[in-house]
Amino acid sequence: MRKRSMLLTAAAVGLLCASGVRGEIYNGYDPLPSGGASEFTFVFQGDIISSINLTAMETDQTVNPFYWLIANVYGGVGSSTVTATLNGQGNTVITFTGACGSPPVPCMLMPGQTNSSPGNPPHFGLDPSSSPTLTMLSQYWTNGMTQSSLPGVSTSPPTLGVGTVKYDIFFANVTQGGMTVGEWIEVPYTGTPPIFSPRLTTGGAGTLSNVGYYISETLIPLDQLNIQDYPPPGMGTSPFTATPQYDGSVNAPEPSTWAMMLVGLAALGLAGCLGSRKLATRVS
Repeated sequence: MRKRSMLLTAAAVGLLCASGVRGEIYNGYDPLPSGGASEFTFVFQGDIISSINLTAMETDQTVNPFYWLIANVYGGVGSSTVTATLNGQGNTVITFTGACGSPPVPCMLMPGQTNSSPGNPPHFGLDPSSSPTLTMLSQYWTNGMTQSSLPGVSTSPPTLGVGTVKYDIFFANVTQGGMTVGEWIEVPYTGTPPIFSPRLTTGGAGTLSNVGYYISETLIPLDQLNIQDYPPPGMGTSPFTATPQYDGSVNAPEPSTWAMMLVGLAALGLAGCLGSRKLATRVS
């Protein structure tokens, strides 16, 4: 399997089903453009504003690199703002910014500045106030008037039936337009582990690499789905089962006929769940 750079975006997306199972929503590691950036933006489908905790996100170093920058580089002097608004299409636009130092100036994250472990890109995430349905439409850095877009992958969820709930974590790098990001997608399931049918969220075509999966008896916390705790296939301490036969697969924005069947599984075989919700990453 080809090893990719550490420029990874992590996603952990879940669903709240009628069974009461709670999934995680989204976190990500996002490579900075070479000139740095003063804003980071997610766009999610529909109105999810009431389902996220903006106040918590403003002062959470693990999901807000601008607040980490204020706390660790500027001695706690400054403030971060996370806003959520609806655009003209009724989709939710979530933007992270910061004002650093005194007198305050716009915070500028530069390559090498990170709220994750040294050498890894910055990590962003959404603190939930409930379990929203997520479909990530786009994500991008802003530096002045210049936007730098990042690719992402979405996937359809399994339904949940009666029985013990376990968790299936899917990993894949996705490369598009010369940018490689990586995503962790965590889904609860009952019965047979699910098939994943990923597609790009950002349009066009892309290439998948380092695809793999990991089965967990319990929900893995959002902050642990990262390169240090759950490194992707191809790294020495990775817990993932690699599926290199899917490396190089090209996706399109439409629902793909490409599907990743986990090794040794014959069929989906999942019972339905009333009120089950769509799961996707910008991811995710």
